Order: sequence, then C-alpha cells, then structure tokens
Amino acid sequence: MYNSSFDNDCRVRAKGKRRPQFDRQKMTLTLGTLILPAKFKVCSLCEGKGTHTNPSIDSHGLSSDDFAEDPDFAESYFSGQYDVQCYRCNGERIIPVVDMQKLTNEQKTKLKAKRNKAAKRRRADAEYNAMVQAERRMGC
Repeated sequence: MYNSSFDNDCRVRAKGKRRPQFDRQKMTLTLGTLILPAKFKVCSLCEGKGTHTNPSIDSHGLSSDDFAEDPDFAESYFSGQYDVQCYRCNGERIIPVVDMQKLTNEQKTKLKAKRNKAAKRRRADAEYNAMVQAERRMGC
C-alpha cells in the first residue's frame, strides 16, 4: 500500500523544490522577472547543522520500541550515521531569503501578487492530492 508519510516529509519536499535564482555578488533573488534584495538566514530544515537524517530512515515515524528492539540502530541513529547533506541548503547551513525591509513599494505589491498566485496553486494542488489519496484508499 502507498505510504504518504515519505512524500509529505518536509525533507523530501525540500529536495525536489525549485529554488529562486540567487546572485551572491548582488545579494538578489530572482523570481521569474522579479528581482528582489536578499539576505541570509539559518536553514530551518537542518537548523544550521548542514545535515539531517535521511527521510528514508524515519519519515514513517520511529518509536521507543524501534530503539529498544535494536540498540545498535539507536546508537547509529543518534550518532548521525544515517545523516545526509541537507536537501534545502546543500550543507551550507544558511539560505538566501527576500529581505523584506529593503523592498520598494512596487516590489512589495508584485511579491504579494506572486505569493497569492502561488498560494492559489498550492490549494488547487492540495485538493487534487486529497482526491488522489481518497482514490488510493478506495483501491483505485
């Protein structure tokens, strides 16, 4: 049976996500035709470590029983043996984000419109995915 836990894991979603073009020299992000000022922030996926556990290991969730049954697995897990380079920051520990304080009014307006359009698309995608999941549960 299909397990949506893996696909819905934030680490898995980050790996396939398209990133805005970033110009490190100019400190700008390009979103389509929109060029915006950027700044760095600590990566929220790896919390600035540069690595995280491979989602293939724990995206389905782990319990204390998993560790109690296999102490070697617990030791390996907590020592970082199953860690991979962060899928969002590629191990850099920081990511570029839009510097909201440096936006002009025109940039704010365009960014808001772009985000509204993206939110509408995400809602439509979520509705479609919910329908697909319901069909899978029905055996289709």
